[in-house]
Amino acid sequence: MGAAVLLALPGAALAADTFVNDATGNDGNTCLSAATACKTIGGGISKAGSDNTIRVAPGSYDEQVALGDGKSLRGTGPAEQTIIDPVSGNSNTPTIHVTGSAGTIQGFTIRGFGEFFRGMLHLEAPATVTGNVFDGDDEVGSQPASVVIAFGAGSPT
Repeated sequence: MGAAVLLALPGAALAADTFVNDATGNDGNTCLSAATACKTIGGGISKAGSDNTIRVAPGSYDEQVALGDGKSLRGTGPAEQTIIDPVSGNSNTPTIHVTGSAGTIQGFTIRGFGEFFRGMLHLEAPATVTGNVFDGDDEVGSQPASVVIAFGAGSPT
């Protein structure tokens, strides 16, 4: 009788998701499941590999983030409940800065920051931006708010 041989060949690597939850997360976690989520979007981005998706739970995130390496940002709840609002930070930096080719940015309310620069999204490389709310209603200092989406060298889709 012959012996059966099971041969496991390496397959294509599958992109992994990274999870973020403002209420229950901790950037010291692995961030590889909703139960072990990061607290900040920046923490999730830093732990995600190329072409991974960062899944962001509803909450309010006071941060400015840079995105590239084919990474995607996706809100897991309604855009009106998943808010990126950099209350503090660098007033000359956009809320989301696509610095290299990225995937999809979807499911967020995106607000700007700063008296001088109220930029919300700066695309220097290709990215798909869909299903977001851009909220520039607040007046800051002497400057009225505006929705600023800047396109640099990239080709947005």
